Amino acid sequence: MPKQTIKLISWNVNGYRAVMKKAFLTSIRSLDADIVGLQETKLQEDQLTRTMKAVDGYEAAFSFSTVKKGYSGVAAYSRMVPKAVHHGIGKPRFDDEGRIVELEFDAFTLFNVYFPNGQASDERLEYKLDFYHHGEILMVVLPFQCPQKQRRLAHRLLFRFR
Repeated sequence: MPKQTIKLISWNVNGYRAVMKKAFLTSIRSLDADIVGLQETKLQEDQLTRTMKAVDGYEAAFSFSTVKKGYSGVAAYSRMVPKAVHHGIGKPRFDDEGRIVELEFDAFTLFNVYFPNGQASDERLEYKLDFYHHGEILMVVLPFQCPQKQRRLAHRLLFRFR
């Protein structure tokens, strides 16, 4: 079987509704990615618009925070149709924040994860460490630049949950 190259983009949007007002769809089209993972969407399910759900040529999957409005959340767009989509890891403590969406394909499984920040309090630091304890990093892909004016650096992590 010949190897296939897949272009994967990971983008912390820090609020999906805000980025939609700033030529987000134009950016997605120009990136020409096979899979786009978004983190920190800050959406509730009832805030999804038709435009957000139906980006031309992509299948969409979302995971939402059910514990706090306007908090965390992830989305994934894929040109390839996944054979299954899963939300979370089966642990309500972590799943309720909408931090994980898993796309299962024949040749691989992709986890789009918004990792928690532990700087707010000792309780959040413990939450972050517990979150990490339930998974293992499989591979780190070094920094890349997003095509935004700010040119943020980001890291892609492949993470498997136990």
